[in-house]
Amino acid sequence: MKLFLADGFALDPADASYRDLVLELGKRAEDAVLMYLKTQHGINSRGSSAVLKHLQRLHSAGTLNAIIQCHQRLL
Repeated sequence: MKLFLADGFALDPADASYRDLVLELGKRAEDAVLMYLKTQHGINSRGSSAVLKHLQRLHSAGTLNAIIQCHQRLL
């Protein structure tokens, strides 16, 4: 899901608000994945298993290659 965090992220486990930041990043990533599936592919699934299967199919088809390359450039 971190592929869909366009700005990347930085977490500091020693930060007092670490848990809140993790939850907020997770929510942002989830929203971004669901929006991508809906707008780009017309997929309205929201369940974790269904979303995972759709992402696996898209990855196998090479549809996610551009997103993966963008993520690798962030690293």
